[in-house]
Amino acid sequence: MSDPFQYVTLVASLPHLRPIFTQAHLPLSPYRLGERLKMLEEEHRAILDRVVSVVGWSSVAANDADADVIARFEAAMADLEAYPTLVALLRRRLETRQLVAALRFRREGADESVAAGFGTGRVARAIRANWSDPGFGLAAEHAWLREAQGPVARNDHIALERIVLTEVFRQIERVGAGHHFDFEAVVLYALRFQVMERWRRYDTDRARTRLSRLLESTLETASGSLAGLTPRSRESLS
Repeated sequence: MSDPFQYVTLVASLPHLRPIFTQAHLPLSPYRLGERLKMLEEEHRAILDRVVSVVGWSSVAANDADADVIARFEAAMADLEAYPTLVALLRRRLETRQLVAALRFRREGADESVAAGFGTGRVARAIRANWSDPGFGLAAEHAWLREAQGPVARNDHIALERIVLTEVFRQIERVGAGHHFDFEAVVLYALRFQVMERWRRYDTDRARTRLSRLLESTLETASGSLAGLTPRSRESLS
């Protein structure tokens, strides 16, 4: 383990991240964060990149099968034995992904056999054993599952995304208790930033979609109005 005070300057240079959904803008850009992370030792930088990659939504989406995602998580956890905080966080994130996947599969009418691809962990076994239970028998431990029932039933992707990101943000905060100026504190900061950036991009995409629909609606209305005009009145608008 490195000197616990070696990253005091780095951590102190990072602006405070308020709870997710409470600030409209990121306190620094991804570029600025990347510049400050150059203060990390080479070995630590490699670990950070790997953790961020394993939990990143883009890297998960690039894998064809759920088994590939699980294998990446398990390989990373095996390599991070020297950092139990990060192992605990990865295990929690993997469990959350398994539960979200199970909720979506069940909504689409799949049976518990699809959970065979979720691995052999405790959560995977609970999912298979309690497929018909709304919280897979885990709602007491994963309270967010109760909140997720409504959005899943309504097929409300945005509401479900908000619930899941809130849970992920809380997981990072809980796991990070006691880490302030060490390497793990830097990793946990980067992961919270990743979650906030994810929602920011999601929010931007939603705004773009809303604008596109508004424009389409406006054009359709205008087209309908023009269709009702006489040739002479159309000329007056040109």
